[in-house]
Amino acid sequence: MPWITATRGWTVAIVKQRSRWVRVPAAAEPPPWPTGLRVRPRRWVVARTFAWPGRNRRRSKDDEGLPETTEAWIDLAMCRLMLRRLTR
Repeated sequence: MPWITATRGWTVAIVKQRSRWVRVPAAAEPPPWPTGLRVRPRRWVVARTFAWPGRNRRRSKDDEGLPETTEAWIDLAMCRLMLRRLTR
C-alpha cells in the first residue's frame, strides 16, 4: 500500500495470525503452537475509537436514513468528546 505512505505519510502493518496447519516432513516434529494471549500491536486503538461514538445516546442505534446524517452525528459526538477533554 504505497499510496497511503505517498498521500498521507502513514505506515501500515498488516498483522496475520500464524496458521495452525504447517507441512512438516514425516520424521520431523511440528513446531509448538504458542499458548495464551498474543498481543497484537496497537490493534486496540481502532476498537476503542469506534466505541467512543457508541457511548452517545443518539449513536447507540444506527437507524438514520441517510449516511450524511449518520456522519453528522458522529462528528457531533467526537466534538463533544474533544470539548469534554479540553475542559478537564
